[in-house]
Amino acid sequence: MVGRKRAGDGGSPVIAVSEPHPGDVYPDTKYVAGTNYCHLGLKIDNRLNRIIIISAIDNLGKGAAGQALQNMNVMFDLPEVTGLEDTALLP
Repeated sequence: MVGRKRAGDGGSPVIAVSEPHPGDVYPDTKYVAGTNYCHLGLKIDNRLNRIIIISAIDNLGKGAAGQALQNMNVMFDLPEVTGLEDTALLP
């Protein structure tokens, strides 16, 4: 599943996929705060024969404004992250 996701995301610079862990290690907002990144984690539930996908985003960075800027970059053939890498984050 991780290999398929990595092959299918087109090498997006704003998506990070974690390898499945035997323990409970999941994406956390503290790692994406103030950014336009989306961290994805996978949990395999053998009991139900399902894969559970968990994501973490910062709504201020990956919210509507960040998404609009990212979409505009794609429309104008600019790098996806133009204007999104230097997001200010105040303590």
